[in-house]
Amino acid sequence: MSQKQQERIEAQETTEEAPETPVPQESQPTGETPPKKRDKKKGKWVSIEEISPKPSYWPLALTISICVLLMGIMIHPVVIGVGALLVILSVMGWRLEGGS
Repeated sequence: MSQKQQERIEAQETTEEAPETPVPQESQPTGETPPKKRDKKKGKWVSIEEISPKPSYWPLALTISICVLLMGIMIHPVVIGVGALLVILSVMGWRLEGGS
């Protein structure tokens, strides 16, 4: 046999004798997170006035409507109906207010 063939046989014998060690696969977590790619787009600066909600009386109207609705439970069924109507109107008014 040639020397190359002997080296191959010896290499095969050593790999057969050695216990197999698990090779980490890419699907297994290694504890390292890959670096995130950053977009090269620059963000637009926004002022606080652009993202803040406009002042409104509708949250106060909704609060009072819920109080009337709950008082109707103690007082009379007609007051429950009035309170429910006020709650519906308050929610609709708040939702439809100044939609941009």
